[in-house]
Amino acid sequence: MATAAAQASSSTKDDEDRLAQTDGNMLVTSTITRPNMQKLIRAISYILLDQIEEDASLVHKMKQDEDWFVFDEETYLKEKQRMLKGTLLEKFTKKPSAEDIEKFITALYECAEYSPECNVLSLLYINRLIAFSGLPLHFGNWRPLVFISLIVAQKVWDDKYLGNSDFAYIYPFFTLDEINNMEIKFVKLLQYQVIVKPSTYAKYYFELRSFFQSNPEDLPIAPLNNITAEKLEKKSTDYSEKAAKIGDKSMTVC
Repeated sequence: MATAAAQASSSTKDDEDRLAQTDGNMLVTSTITRPNMQKLIRAISYILLDQIEEDASLVHKMKQDEDWFVFDEETYLKEKQRMLKGTLLEKFTKKPSAEDIEKFITALYECAEYSPECNVLSLLYINRLIAFSGLPLHFGNWRPLVFISLIVAQKVWDDKYLGNSDFAYIYPFFTLDEINNMEIKFVKLLQYQVIVKPSTYAKYYFELRSFFQSNPEDLPIAPLNNITAEKLEKKSTDYSEKAAKIGDKSMTVC
């Protein structure tokens, strides 16, 4: 029978392996069978990288806001360095490439199997958070922000979604308590404006569609119809109201 120490060691090793895979350092062969889905993720990755570069001059001016530093990996690195080795540790301390971002999102997409549209909502929420809070997107917070925005997005879009405990298993760099706390802080920085109007979604849809100019029909997501538009607005409203209640804040409709 395995000892408690051996079991703990095995669990730690499993966490390290999953973290490496999710980060993209040791990704298994991609299981994305639709190349157009990969192209969508790549387009979003370039948009996020552009934002990181645009915000580069603002990083040293960041205010000492506790809600901001919840998303800074530096806050967690000291106690979690045992999970990071070699090139994996380097990835947490340098500016990412578009490929780094793409691999991270791809790994989450493959593991969580959420709908492609969640990637669009993730981008929308990150942009909205930056606009509302002034938080710069930088090398130390892009992973946590992408991670949490996808958790929120799949709760808003998908009928059957993974719980936070599932994401703690998929990406074990963060504990369940840390993920729960980041989700609360994320919607707080959004001023609880998680509602997505059809016109707002359409703006992002057509921006991403421009990356498919040669073959627009290859975009692996569809524009909203009356049914999906109504459903998105209702589900995002429900999430907003629930989050506001949990955060003990008044609801602000966007």
